[in-house]
Amino acid sequence: MATVTVLSRSGMKLEPPRPGVVVISITDPGDPLMLPDWDVVHRFEFDDISEREEVLGSFDGKKSRKLVAFTEAMAQRIMGILSNNPVQDIIVHCNAGVSRSVAVGRFINEETGRKLLLRGNCWSDENANGLVLRLLHRQVWFQEK
Repeated sequence: MATVTVLSRSGMKLEPPRPGVVVISITDPGDPLMLPDWDVVHRFEFDDISEREEVLGSFDGKKSRKLVAFTEAMAQRIMGILSNNPVQDIIVHCNAGVSRSVAVGRFINEETGRKLLLRGNCWSDENANGLVLRLLHRQVWFQEK
């Protein structure tokens, strides 16, 4: 059975590269990508915010930049990744491995039947990012119409 594994950034650094595994790498905007040895890496840069309204006029105090939300276009990209890789194992990681990557991993589990493996900091999918889940589910709804 194919799997979708959710990891933190630090857990991902410890993961040995495996041929044929698809990686969805979620980072804060501007953070470097550090996965040179993986064959297939799809990078997404967005902040861990659960409502688009949080972005309006908001700045990241640490980095002095506007916050970036997950978008419909990003959701469409993830749908494309799934349709192009119907049987491959997938690893999803974000910084903490608790919210953004959990939302994507949970969605992949629900839509494709891949076994969901939560590792590292994450022991539950209860903190899955709501905005990410809503926009991904909206893509499924639009496809069904």
